Amino acid sequence: MLVGFLAIAATPFAAWGILGIAARFWKMDLRATLPWLRVFRWTLWLIGMPLIVTALVSHKYYWCFPIGMSLTSSSILFGPVAGWVKKR
Repeated sequence: MLVGFLAIAATPFAAWGILGIAARFWKMDLRATLPWLRVFRWTLWLIGMPLIVTALVSHKYYWCFPIGMSLTSSSILFGPVAGWVKKR
């Protein structure tokens, strides 16, 4: 289970690598991906935060906390990716 949570949190770095390869080798204009990155970032945050709150309020749903934390941290880590795309 820990590997799954770490994989969710590492997704932004994989996306950054894929976008970097696409920009370097295929000379793609990445500005079109910026709105999608923002939507994806907010979606992750809007899914992760209620899971965290649910786990903190009800001990019955304690298993929601690690999922919510990994989704929220993934959302936070998509910030530098979006900043890099803006600069490019």
